[in-house]
Amino acid sequence: MTLIGQGELCLCSCCYIELYIATTRVTHATTHVFHCHLIETLPTFCAANRCTNNSNKGSVFNFPSNEELRQKWIAALGKGSDWRPTFQRICEVHFNSVDIQLVAGRKQLCENAILCHFCVCPYDKETNKKNKLRKKSTKPFETADHAYCSEKKSLPLQLRSSNNTLPHTYISEHNYFAHTGKENKEYFIKEVSNDAKKKLGLVNSERNRHVDHCPLLRSPISIDQLWTESNMDINQNESNLDMNHNELDINSRQALISKIDTLSKDNENLKLKLNEIRMTQTRKINDQDAKLKEVTADNKALKKQLEKLNQQIIRINSSVDKLTSRPSQYSDRSIIKGLSLWTACGTSGYNRVRKAFDVELPAPRTLQRKIQNISFNPGILEDIFLCLKSRINNMEERSKLCCLVFDEMSIEPKIEYDRGSDSNMGYCTLPALPIAASKALLFLIAGVYKRYKQVLTYHFTSTSTDSATVKDFILSLLEKCKTSGLHVLVLVCDMGNRGILNQLGFSCRKNDIQYSIQHPFNKKEKLFALPDVVHVFKNLKEMLMKIGIITLPDELVREYGLPTETIDMNLIEWLDEQQSDMGLKFAPKLKKKNIKANHLKKMKVYTTTSVLNEQTASGLFRYGELFQDPVMITTGWFILILRHWFKIVTSRNRRFALSFHNMDAYTTSIKIIQLVNNIFKNADLGENWKVTRSHVIMYCDCILEIQNYLLQEKSFEFVYLGNLTQDSVENKFSQVRSSCPKPTARDFKYRLKNLSISGEATRISNSSYDHDDSPTLISLMQKIERPNTKQTSELSIKLPKLQDCPSLSLEEEETLYKMCGYVLRKLQSSIKCKVCYNSLLHQGPVDHPKAGLLLVCEFVEAALVRVSDEVYQILHGAESIIMASENIMKDLGGSLKCTLESHIMKELSSFPLSTCHDQRQTLISRFLSMRLHQLLPCPKSNQNTVFASKSMGSRLLADAFNPRPR
Repeated sequence: MTLIGQGELCLCSCCYIELYIATTRVTHATTHVFHCHLIETLPTFCAANRCTNNSNKGSVFNFPSNEELRQKWIAALGKGSDWRPTFQRICEVHFNSVDIQLVAGRKQLCENAILCHFCVCPYDKETNKKNKLRKKSTKPFETADHAYCSEKKSLPLQLRSSNNTLPHTYISEHNYFAHTGKENKEYFIKEVSNDAKKKLGLVNSERNRHVDHCPLLRSPISIDQLWTESNMDINQNESNLDMNHNELDINSRQALISKIDTLSKDNENLKLKLNEIRMTQTRKINDQDAKLKEVTADNKALKKQLEKLNQQIIRINSSVDKLTSRPSQYSDRSIIKGLSLWTACGTSGYNRVRKAFDVELPAPRTLQRKIQNISFNPGILEDIFLCLKSRINNMEERSKLCCLVFDEMSIEPKIEYDRGSDSNMGYCTLPALPIAASKALLFLIAGVYKRYKQVLTYHFTSTSTDSATVKDFILSLLEKCKTSGLHVLVLVCDMGNRGILNQLGFSCRKNDIQYSIQHPFNKKEKLFALPDVVHVFKNLKEMLMKIGIITLPDELVREYGLPTETIDMNLIEWLDEQQSDMGLKFAPKLKKKNIKANHLKKMKVYTTTSVLNEQTASGLFRYGELFQDPVMITTGWFILILRHWFKIVTSRNRRFALSFHNMDAYTTSIKIIQLVNNIFKNADLGENWKVTRSHVIMYCDCILEIQNYLLQEKSFEFVYLGNLTQDSVENKFSQVRSSCPKPTARDFKYRLKNLSISGEATRISNSSYDHDDSPTLISLMQKIERPNTKQTSELSIKLPKLQDCPSLSLEEEETLYKMCGYVLRKLQSSIKCKVCYNSLLHQGPVDHPKAGLLLVCEFVEAALVRVSDEVYQILHGAESIIMASENIMKDLGGSLKCTLESHIMKELSSFPLSTCHDQRQTLISRFLSMRLHQLLPCPKSNQNTVFASKSMGSRLLADAFNPRPR
């Protein structure tokens, strides 16, 4: 059964047909009704109270699917929370006009639209509703709806009323579609007879007239008002056709709307297709762009490969032109880059980088050949000063201010032959003594205003060095710097040898601290001596942990409001024990091994900073508050002051730099330095005066005067106190030790030479100092290389004659013959003439009479080289002269091989050698190089070096212990 209408004003199809037959007297009512122009589509009525609008002339909307929004609609209708809509609809007059939009020619609600317009007209409520429902209505029938169907078609139509419905006299007045769509009403009036009109109550036209008296409701929104600008042309064309509103046919209007809907759908479909085509074309364009990028990258790679091939072709062509297999020379930049990698990675790592990454770098032998003529022997490096003078002339005056930093490191006391200097290296050079050196003393300059560093000289010394000799050398170095244009302002050292400073005029005693003197080569300026603050801080921590109790002056206690004057450094150990069982600690860096460190750990800065830091101070502050202990609070304050002081004096950035741009920060930093100076001058640190205490006082007084001189007289914008430390020297030492913890003198020389030429400062992870990345001032590759000319001057020392040399034993002769084969095997690649090489080999079926040891050592047949008797006789004579000259080799100085080689060639000039080319010098030179590496003199034992530690002295006594037999 079909219901016509919605809500409480609803007619079933049977009642509707019965009404239609009664008014029109048409028997085939069912077919006629559902094909009638009036109800071609059955209208849907609004479910709002006292509203009789339907879907014929306006839009009705379903309840929303969103449960929250649905409940808001139900509440707005005044329904109970248990009421659930099934087929009910709401007309458009109950919404705001902004909530309705036109989509594809149809009205649709916006999201979250809420019912807001209802009728508020007054009316008389029925008192007895149940009796009224049971009675038949005697009032004329109006266009009222009812929500029930009669069981019999002959029953009269009854009207249902409830609390929320208007009486029949007001129902027609709230049909807000009446004035826009009055065809429905006029159809009934025309078709229904007068009797039916009276029966239905349609005679009184005043009661059915639209009464626009409700202030909240308004007429439905016309579709014309919601159409877009593109559809406005259609409405304009319709108005031009003079289609009268009263004569407009509903079917034609609906057909037009349906056509508009069809066109809108077609438009949407075309838009979708257009978007698909656009996305497809965009995807194709992106693919083509990606392919183009790949082709471009491949093209660039091919161009690079082509450039490399062209360079190789050029080098090969130049090599062919020169009739040599060596490539063209590398640039200085390539040599410096190769040296830096070679120094950092070593020979094996460097070759691996060259092969693995296909990098065009020179071979290690090429690097050696490129720098072999650069002199780098112990003493003042003249090549550096030659380049330094031209470099300094282009610098501004403030950049010429520098500090001279010097320090020493331990080396292996060993004598080795150095081919570069043609001498035995490892003896003491400052002063020159015939004993093995155990330390290397390095001097370099570091910029004060502009960051740079440059190695100037180095020497090999013994454990105990003459202070007067070092003082004279420092004065000569200061004079060299003055001649080159540098102004040395400060001498920085670790105060390990205070005798040198005393010789220069400085003093670091309890009551006599002298940190500045008149500059020896500039009477208008001062020369300062500054202890290395990093060494001072490390020694300070050890001193404080040994002292334990410190008593501050009363003036400081009152000035800074401290709870007590006592500082107990033993509380640091207590704090470590207190938090040992805790998972989350106040001071996680605090370790017992760092509080009481061994000799090696004392040298590391991290050991000190892990104890004296902000976390340790905060832990003592917190425990002092918990336990109400004033000593803990004062101790934490003292640790915090020391940590802040160390940050200021080692800063290399503007955060802790001294500058007049920020007077508050400058004043705070100066006050902290003065506070530390005042504490160590006036506090009670035990009965004995510690030398570290003097170093702290000397540093604070000196740095206060230096910063005042630089900021006021030299107009520095910033003063970085970290530039006045030994970090640059210590970084050099760390890089030298990276390949060998305790290098020999020769290893130290060549490692330092490579570092000085390459200018690379590699970060060492296990270094005791902070990384100093300041650049090298000059590059030795800019210097014009000098030919390696060896001058053989007449020596007062007489070398032995061949006839005066002692003869060799049989065992030594057989060993010598075997060594001769080794020498000739090494020369196989350098002797280009095959005829010469074959003539140097032993010929004949019988072995040489001195080949007994060689035959025993030859486990594979013909594996060892057998030399001819002529080669053996020449090298036998050379060996005799070398053995006779062993005791006087140390007196030959820097021309050891050259002198011996010329003497041996002169003595053996009469020995025959059957070769087409003269190979005599080649054999003697190669044999002499091998023997000089083997015949190293035994250095004299240095008693000071042996007994420098208790362990070494105990070991010597144990080795020398030989109890007498009873």
